[in-house]
Amino acid sequence: MYNKLLSNQLLIFLFSCSFLFSCTNPPTEESNTEETQQETNSETVQVDETKESDRGCPEKPGKLEASNVEKVSLDGNETTVSGQLTADEALGYAFEGKEEQKLSYSSDDEFCMWVLTPDNDVLEGLELPKDGSYVVQIAIPKGAKTFELAISLEQQQSSYSLKASSISPEQSEYSKPHNDVSSLISEPSDIYNSIIDQLADQIFYERHPEFDGRKIQPHETAFIQEWKQIRNCEAIVDYKFYDRYPELRGKKIQPGQTRLAQEWLSIKRRVSGCN
Repeated sequence: MYNKLLSNQLLIFLFSCSFLFSCTNPPTEESNTEETQQETNSETVQVDETKESDRGCPEKPGKLEASNVEKVSLDGNETTVSGQLTADEALGYAFEGKEEQKLSYSSDDEFCMWVLTPDNDVLEGLELPKDGSYVVQIAIPKGAKTFELAISLEQQQSSYSLKASSISPEQSEYSKPHNDVSSLISEPSDIYNSIIDQLADQIFYERHPEFDGRKIQPHETAFIQEWKQIRNCEAIVDYKFYDRYPELRGKKIQPGQTRLAQEWLSIKRRVSGCN
């Protein structure tokens, strides 16, 4: 009787333990791996969302207030600008550029930067596509920081675009080197031609500041004729030169006589018909 009762109690105990372990059995390695993967995926998604909000610079700049645009001069010298950037306010630096000039810039600071063309397009590359006003716009996606930026333009071969390239390609007959630089200069060289061309350009720009360095277009025939007239005013210069140096009348300045050549060019600068 006692043994039977003990046996029944043992069965009840074993059944209870079996039920207890089936309820409290720890998760298997497979289920643990799935839960860990779910947690990892959840964390990964959260990190990606953070990166998306902080991702680099947009292709197109945001709004730029006119009051935040400063004019700078890039006339062959490097210009350094600096200031305070905030996420809600962009800054701009306007400069005048000419076709085929190349923009150069450098900075140790990180910020977003765009260059806007005269047509308000974002410049691709560093070469300027046309004459006109350009704007360097800078901004940051969040926060605030100070910055320093150095910008410059690689100058064209000549300071004046009228020179040999003054007339557009359609008027190429005006772009060829002149052989009649002066009746005083024997066998005129390219150096003399270049000097005369630059002087003519300078005089033309002083007369017409509205050109602002742009080229004369083929349809602007009056301006073409005016530039040619300025370029070919050597007869007046010859007369004044002979008046100053009568002993040289009828003679030509030789290539090695640089002082006399410079004197002739000095007279040319003061001739009313050439300025």
